[in-house]
This record gives sequence, structure tokens and C-alpha cells, in this order.
Amino acid sequence: MNRMIVVWRKLLLAGTMVLALCAAKATNGVDFKDGNLAQLEIGRSSLQDAISLLGTSPQASQVGVTGSLVYTWLYVEATASMWTGNSKVKRRSLQLVFNPDGTFQRIGDMEGVMLDPATMKRLFSDPAAEAAPKVQAALSGQAKTHPVGQPTAPQAHQYRCTDEKGQPYITVTADPPAGCVVQ
Repeated sequence: MNRMIVVWRKLLLAGTMVLALCAAKATNGVDFKDGNLAQLEIGRSSLQDAISLLGTSPQASQVGVTGSLVYTWLYVEATASMWTGNSKVKRRSLQLVFNPDGTFQRIGDMEGVMLDPATMKRLFSDPAAEAAPKVQAALSGQAKTHPVGQPTAPQAHQYRCTDEKGQPYITVTADPPAGCVVQ
């Protein structure tokens, strides 16, 4: 009887290994908690607040045409089955725009992120409509980013950083977070 149990266990183990080898899953980035986006406050929340709410640091950042800072969170999950031939890709991305003073301005873009209608209007639609003329003026070269008599913004640099979980990310800022290296 014991011999039969050993044989069944080996067959079960072999079957499990075959199934594991026939299914594949790959990920890029760290999944973020988009359900907390409603807690962001325009003109008040900081990048650190966004990182805390989303549960991870952004993967990239860039300076926008108006001098605002745009941070991107990205998560891609791909699965495939050799048994069925089916594959599926789940992509979630989020861009948050911050004013040059570091306060949250608006959601710049998103994919695979669901927001309730009121939050969508407050954080995405209304601020995008307000920012559109400034962006258009900057793109056409009509915008004056530093009027005479006002101090210019500090020079921003690109930094390679690592978050508290050891995940790498790149940021563009005048004042780098601790432990970041200029690129």
C-alpha cells in the first residue's frame, strides 16, 4: 500500500511540473494601488504622498513642456498557456503631473485604471481642460516660463534611484532623493 502512495505522489509531482512548464507568466514593473487615487489633492499632495498611496515608486519621470514634472507608474503582466494557445496581456499605466513646486497638479494619462466619475472629473478631466491652454502656449513657443524679475527654477537633472523595496526608478528633479545618482 505504501508503495502505491509513493507512485501516486511521484505521478502527481510529475503532472504538476508538466503543467507549470506549459504555462508562463512574465511581469514588468510593480503593480500599484490605483484605488487610492481619490485621496490625492490638487495643489496639496506631494510625490511622497502619491508613492505612499500607490504603494510603489514611479518607474520614470520627465520634465513637461510647461516645466511640470511627470511621473509614470507602469505594470505589465503577460500570461500564456501552451495547452490552449491563449495569451493575455494586462497593462496598467498612470502618469501623475506635479507643479514645479512639487504639488500634485493632475492625472496626465492612464490606461487600465478605473476611477469613479467624480474622481475622474476632479483629477483628470477638469485639470486637463485648465492645463490645455498652457501646454498649447508652451508648444507653440508663446509661453514665457520665467518672466523678467522672477527667479528662474533650479536646474533639473536626471537621477537613477532605488526605492525602499529595492526597485529601480529614474527621476528628474533639482533636488534628488537621498541615495540617488546623477545620470
